[in-house]
Amino acid sequence: MIQLPFPPTLLGDLHAVDQIVRERARARATVIRAADPYVLSPDESRLRAALALLSAQVGDYQLERIIHAAAAVELIHAATRTHNDLIDEGERRRGQARQGDWNNGISLMVGDYLFALAAGEMSLSPDPRVISYYSQAVMQICESELAPIPALRPLERARAQYFAHTGSAAASLYAAACRAGAACGGLSVEQVEALGQFGHELGLALRIDEELRDFRAHAGESLRRGITTLPLILAATDSDGARLELALDGNAVDHDWAVEEVLRHGIAPAHADRNPACDEPASGDHRGSVAHTNRSAGCQGRGCDGGNRNRHEFATTASDEAAIASAAATGSRMFHRASRSSPPGPYQSVTVGNRTSIPRFPKGPESSVSRAGSA
Repeated sequence: MIQLPFPPTLLGDLHAVDQIVRERARARATVIRAADPYVLSPDESRLRAALALLSAQVGDYQLERIIHAAAAVELIHAATRTHNDLIDEGERRRGQARQGDWNNGISLMVGDYLFALAAGEMSLSPDPRVISYYSQAVMQICESELAPIPALRPLERARAQYFAHTGSAAASLYAAACRAGAACGGLSVEQVEALGQFGHELGLALRIDEELRDFRAHAGESLRRGITTLPLILAATDSDGARLELALDGNAVDHDWAVEEVLRHGIAPAHADRNPACDEPASGDHRGSVAHTNRSAGCQGRGCDGGNRNRHEFATTASDEAAIASAAATGSRMFHRASRSSPPGPYQSVTVGNRTSIPRFPKGPESSVSRAGSA
């Protein structure tokens, strides 16, 4: 169960999006059985669609203007999940894809079918920029799958490659969903980009959080698979990088030691390390984007408010539910500042799942929001 803070007013519109996704996938009897596990999975929270709807609510919200873009991003997500059955990142080592089973025609065809459905939904969106946002996101996802998995050393390059790779693979659809929603809500170019930047960092942090959880739950299986994760990079900063690299290359003798080192030097700092000033990112070559987004949110560095500081900490060292919630809360304030509306009030939560709690994005001024079918 994922606990997501969708306000009751959003759930009805999200249900309408879900109905479109299900109806499109079930339109042809021949693909129902194959597509259902990917499109109708009970674990899916429709978070990307929710971000599109919430971003549109910052502006002139009309469900009929955003519903197809919201459905499209979920169909794209489902398509990428099916194609991931063909190229499993866990089966790649240090930039070399293993010779796997490329004859999985079902996953290939279902993925292609879902991409085609998504294209149809995009064509129904009133703003043509939606097509550009989603096509760029898909290209970034493909590029990340084709790019080498970052080597562990040198550390600065590994960190830069990690954020570039993970940002493309995990965050691009979140960013595109926010941009699409903002565009359909009639927001300015600056507001669209501010929302897109927040979606990118939210998606990136969710992936980091997932890596940390997976490392603990599966005793460092990512090490055994040769995957360079952020905890491993952080551990190599304070531990024996050369020996960790041997474990990454499949040295079973060093595996148990490496797991302990990552738990001690990689995961713990991700929880404990907090940078005191917004103008001093803790680490990582994504610091430019962090600084840019902080400026978009009104952050002025050392004198910034606690919310922006929390969001900065989240963007650089995010690893737990509290950091994610803090970032989302500050993101909602950023949206309101960009749209010149009053700050949001208390947050509400609606349980639709089980991993992380993210404050909802309250709507903009009532005078600028209209629901489908209303004046």
